[in-house]
Amino acid sequence: MVAREPARPAPISARTRPIDRRLVRALTLPAEQAVEVMKLDAEGPARRAGLRSGDVIVAMNAEPVRSVDDLHRLLTEWRPGEPVRVSLLRGKALSEIEIRLVEATG
Repeated sequence: MVAREPARPAPISARTRPIDRRLVRALTLPAEQAVEVMKLDAEGPARRAGLRSGDVIVAMNAEPVRSVDDLHRLLTEWRPGEPVRVSLLRGKALSEIEIRLVEATG
């Protein structure tokens, strides 16, 4: 039997963190169940798709993103080159963008 290498998340070239309680209250979210975008790589697929620092990711392909761990787990489910629909809050408006994943390096 050949052992499979664990799947590596296909990066979207964005750094994220769990949302804090202040942001939960400001956005009137029901719980701390989302991920805030902190920084984007200048030429990464997330920036090219329209993701911005301060956006709050709530779902990917209709799967809830409740934590950074959820985000990483979900990214292992898609292959580079596949489009992923990202549901996000920008301010208090819910919107959706499509990000095409890239090959993980390093």
